Amino acid sequence: MNIDNETKFEQHIEAVLLASPLYIKRNPKDFDIKRRVDADMLYQFLRSQTDTWARMIKRFKSDDAALDAVIKDYNSKLDNGHSLVDILRKGLKIQGIPVKLMQTKPTLAGEDSALHELYLANRFAVVRQMRYSLDKADKGNELDLCILLNGFPIITAELKNEGTGQNYTNGIWQYRNHRDPKNPMLRSALVHFVVDNNYAFMTTYLNGEDTAFLPFNVDSVNPQVEGDYATSYLWRDIWQADSLLNIIDHFIKNVQSDGKSVTYFPRYHQLRVVRNLIRWVGEDGPGHNYLIEHSAGSGKTKSMAWLAHQLVNLVNPDQTPVFDSIIMVTDRIVLNANMADDVNAFATEAGVVKDIRRGSKRLAKAINEGGRIIVSTVQKFSYALSELKREKHRNYAVIIDEAHTAIGNESAKDIVAALSTEADIQVAMIQADADGYEDQMDALMAYMQTQRQQMSHISYFAFTATPKDKTYALFGKKTPEGYVAHDYYTMKQAIDEKFILDVLRNYTTYKTMFEYIEKNTAHPTMAMTTEGVAKEPEELYGEKKSVALILRKLNSEPENMTLKARLALSYFMQHTRNKIGGKAKAMFVSDSRASAVRYKKIFDNLLAECKI
Repeated sequence: MNIDNETKFEQHIEAVLLASPLYIKRNPKDFDIKRRVDADMLYQFLRSQTDTWARMIKRFKSDDAALDAVIKDYNSKLDNGHSLVDILRKGLKIQGIPVKLMQTKPTLAGEDSALHELYLANRFAVVRQMRYSLDKADKGNELDLCILLNGFPIITAELKNEGTGQNYTNGIWQYRNHRDPKNPMLRSALVHFVVDNNYAFMTTYLNGEDTAFLPFNVDSVNPQVEGDYATSYLWRDIWQADSLLNIIDHFIKNVQSDGKSVTYFPRYHQLRVVRNLIRWVGEDGPGHNYLIEHSAGSGKTKSMAWLAHQLVNLVNPDQTPVFDSIIMVTDRIVLNANMADDVNAFATEAGVVKDIRRGSKRLAKAINEGGRIIVSTVQKFSYALSELKREKHRNYAVIIDEAHTAIGNESAKDIVAALSTEADIQVAMIQADADGYEDQMDALMAYMQTQRQQMSHISYFAFTATPKDKTYALFGKKTPEGYVAHDYYTMKQAIDEKFILDVLRNYTTYKTMFEYIEKNTAHPTMAMTTEGVAKEPEELYGEKKSVALILRKLNSEPENMTLKARLALSYFMQHTRNKIGGKAKAMFVSDSRASAVRYKKIFDNLLAECKI
């Protein structure tokens, strides 16, 4: 494989995809630019729906007329603001006849079922040098790669090879400057990728020079792959047929935000963690813990929303749900609101999400009635206990945001008590030795923590950027080296990908200066012999302890705290506030929660004093 030639790069990707299930090769001339479809591909899938297509022919008198009716309705929906992902998922209804445009892989139906046969009728096409426009702005332009599903263009890609002196930045420039964002095909495609030997980026919305691309990489630097490109995970995994069907069905979300339509496509780590968790639950069943260590900037609130909506739809072979309810909790009202907003935005069915921002009785009612997805703060559980019936055994998935602070001994007890029947607790108590404990829940929690046992009907999915040792022990995966998280998106990757700033690069300490006299013959602790001769001083306090006490005293003096706050505020106003397009922020780190509260009040007073 010649990795330094861009044509070879395209050919290699094409060859891998064509060797995989459900892929075929199509040529640019096969695509009808005006009608935004490869009509032959679409026809092959439509006629696989034998009964439906027979009704269509009966209604429209011929194959061609029936096909034209489908294509016309598809284009009408696109022109009227419907997203391609919704059209693909829901299909079309042509004069009362429901027509499918794709079929996901059925998880429970047998291989001889009609659903499985229709899934096998799906066809993905890889098209190189794809022409997509008849308009003057883009006429004659070609896309390096396009992927079609049953004739519909779902993915476009620009490929760059570092061996030819270009990389992903050239592809991003190309989309921003040489691709008309108003072009009908580009506007309807689900996602646009820019890929080179080592990096991948993507966007769901072309907006000229303001187009924002997000990284779609395994790590800050993608690991090298022997005999292949570092970005080969795209065509060997993400762009495979089953993977794309899964992404269309479960991950791509088209939501309304501030009056605008926004399409969310998962970043690589979001796709990875949700897929892995769903797979592990399928293998393990309820009653297991999972720790997800994702940094700020990872988009973990959306990862939790994707996870919740997929967990709620998991079913056993007998069609019963794996989890009766999904409980999403955090310890702060603001985070609770963010989590509730995202999980509500991703909902495809009204009433699935119960957003409990106020009222413990409402939480109890949602649990008693078996609400499918319940979002609440962890503090409400203790107040809801008296209202809970707890009569029916149910399986629960508990998704925890900020797990390092949200779940302590008391809150864990409250959640277990709220989600367990008396019989559930008694079964668990058989394994726990309750002697020496006044309360059986205390005994149960002590047993669960020391033995790492888990209530068999509750699975915990703990998300945090900064797990403590206890967080690892409660939710992590045991290895010979100790407990580790099940999935990582590191702070280093978030910084490298520019989702957060490296605050330590601009971290400045305020040095408190004082003089510590190590030896002084006139020191008050100097003792005297009976002859009046000085002897070595008695150490009343250890040196380290003395320094710590002095520092604590100095740091807690109101004058010193105000001086530090004034200095920090002055520096921010003079040097920092206008950076990052006027959106710069500052972080003030104190030594305790108590001092943080005091500093907050001091800053408030200084801001009021300065009329800021």
